[in-house]
Amino acid sequence: MTEERNMYLNVLDNDARMKQMNEAIQNYEAELRYMLEASKMQTWRISLERDTLEFYNGLNTVVRSFNLQQMQKIFVDQDNEFVKALSNPTEALKKPQVYVGQMRPMVTQSSTENQWVQINCIPEYDKDGKLLGAFGVWRNINDLMHKQDQLRKETKRARESGEMKTLFLANMTHEIRTPINAIVGFSEVLSSLPGVEEKKEVIQIIKNNCDMLLRLINDILTASSLESGHMDIRPVEVDFAKSFNELFESLRPRVQEPGVEFIKDNPYTTLPIKVDVDRMAQVITNFVTNAVKYTHQGHIKLGYHTETRTVEGQQREGLYAYCEDTGAGISPESQQKIFERFFKVDDFVQGTGLGLSICKAFTDACHGDIGVISEGKGKGSIFWMWIPL
Repeated sequence: MTEERNMYLNVLDNDARMKQMNEAIQNYEAELRYMLEASKMQTWRISLERDTLEFYNGLNTVVRSFNLQQMQKIFVDQDNEFVKALSNPTEALKKPQVYVGQMRPMVTQSSTENQWVQINCIPEYDKDGKLLGAFGVWRNINDLMHKQDQLRKETKRARESGEMKTLFLANMTHEIRTPINAIVGFSEVLSSLPGVEEKKEVIQIIKNNCDMLLRLINDILTASSLESGHMDIRPVEVDFAKSFNELFESLRPRVQEPGVEFIKDNPYTTLPIKVDVDRMAQVITNFVTNAVKYTHQGHIKLGYHTETRTVEGQQREGLYAYCEDTGAGISPESQQKIFERFFKVDDFVQGTGLGLSICKAFTDACHGDIGVISEGKGKGSIFWMWIPL
């Protein structure tokens, strides 16, 4: 009876220990499953004998299964050396492997997108050294790859920004020095000129260079505000027909080529609208300034009209302004870059390359549109913009 009693107590003790071990194993599996899910990882196993590739949730629960003939199809890059080697699993799985690439949604459980994964593969042998298959973990690194891609883009943008600033400083040094030298030089000779007409001509040259310097400073200040990601738009009630006429007359002295006619297209006697008239003047002035630089024969035509366009499915009334010239024209390649900062069609023509980028920034801030029409070099061009009112 004592022996039976001791055997019974040993059985109870063993049952208790087994129960405790089962609970520990369940807790361990639960913790492992949590860690795998939190780190976006899953375990997997390949069995050569059963011809299966199985993905597990934890250690025991099979969530997806493929035969070895389907194994290659789960990978996106079929030309990868590791993927191509899977056509012969017995050879491919003999040594540890690390694969980084994309898997199809049927594995990653993504709705439609392929996902970046990192797979660690360890071969599995029996006691006699026979290859049974392989096991390991795979981790979803899609977010990491997207962040790396974003980092590369930001690094490239920062590098390009640094190069643009270097170019900008070099441009500014030259562009600011040119009108200042003209102003200083002609101011010194002004008092020594005997004739009234000669003095008027020199005064006009000084005035033109003062205007050029003022435009440069305005462009630099505007570009500085754009660098901080902000452009101040202040629309006011204005009779734009009257403002346009005044602006046209103020721009007339800039068209000094004897063979170039300056034409006005103002279809309204009065046009009361609400618009940032100073920014509009800046855009139109930049259009005309560019036209003057490249037009030596024919005409420069400045005009505007109201125009209704569809914006996000709604009809919006807007203001369309344009500047047409018969100048040098713009090649299709340059038309793609013409509104980028510091871009110049001709490096030998005076200018900072900021004017048109400022025009685009104003148009974008108003949720409008801007563009250029040119059939190519030597065929003139039309710069236009449209902003909703």
